[in-house]
Order: sequence, then C-alpha cells, then structure tokens
Amino acid sequence: MSIDTLSNVTLETVDRYERAAQHLARAYLAAVERAARIDRERFAAALQQRELPLVDDRVKSSLIEAQQRLSEIVVQGLQAGSAAVSGANERIAQQLKQAIGAVNGLEARADGKALDTLALLGLPSAQLSLSVATAWAEGAERIEARAAGDEQVVDAPPAPRKPARRGSRA
Repeated sequence: MSIDTLSNVTLETVDRYERAAQHLARAYLAAVERAARIDRERFAAALQQRELPLVDDRVKSSLIEAQQRLSEIVVQGLQAGSAAVSGANERIAQQLKQAIGAVNGLEARADGKALDTLALLGLPSAQLSLSVATAWAEGAERIEARAAGDEQVVDAPPAPRKPARRGSRA
C-alpha cells in the first residue's frame, strides 16, 4: 500500500537525519580533541624554547602539566555535553519513529482510499525530504572524516553544469 511506502520513506528520512547528527557530533568531538592536542603541543614547545627569568625546567614542566590537566578537563566537559546531545538526538529519533508507526497504525481504522490519496500526494515531498536528508548525512560523514584528520578524504567533483538555454528572439 502507498501509506506503507510513505511511512517507509519517512522512517528512512528520520534515520538519515539521525545519522547526520551522529556524524556531526563525532566530528565536533574529534575537532575539539585535535585542537586541544595542538594547543598542548604548542604551549609546551613555546615554553621550552624560551628562556624566562626566574623560571627553571621544574617550573616549566609544572606549567606544562597544569595546562595539560586544564585542557583535559575542558575536553572531558565538552565530551559529556556532546554525549548528552547525542543521547537527546537518539531519543528524538526514536520518538519520531514511534509516532510514525502510530500514524501508520491508524490505517486499519480509516478509509483506505482516502489514505491512499493522501499518501500519493505526500510521497513526492517525502522523497525530496529523503534526498535532502541523504545529502546531509553524506556531507556530515565527510565533515567527520576531515575532523578526525583523515587525509584520504576527497570531495566529489562538482556536477557538470548544463549550458543556459536562450530563448529564440523574434
């Protein structure tokens, strides 16, 4: 039946947006961790290279250690916040899927012809939404790979553009 098709397309759209949210959350974490690591390395290198009055190697190493602990605390806080957001995204997706299932269950109590007509009208926009969600999920996956430092990420070549059509002049 067409309501099942509409329902399946809608469920798949929710899955794609959920997947995109997961990729973006992991990309955010990878970028934060990478930035914190780079910051720690640069701070340690800058402090070791400079001769500071009244600062010996013991003081430098304790400053580096304190900065690393602070960086770890910040990263752990951001990880906890990101985990909470990821959990909320999963709960929202599950609730949406349950609601879609409930609406789909109403089919038994409603006029089948009316539902078929509504599904037929709604299916094109649902398929468009699925296409958009798929593109978002693929883009989020590429962002995650880049944030993780994967050097083998290659953008897809842009689609060839069709030449503009010019109307005939009379």
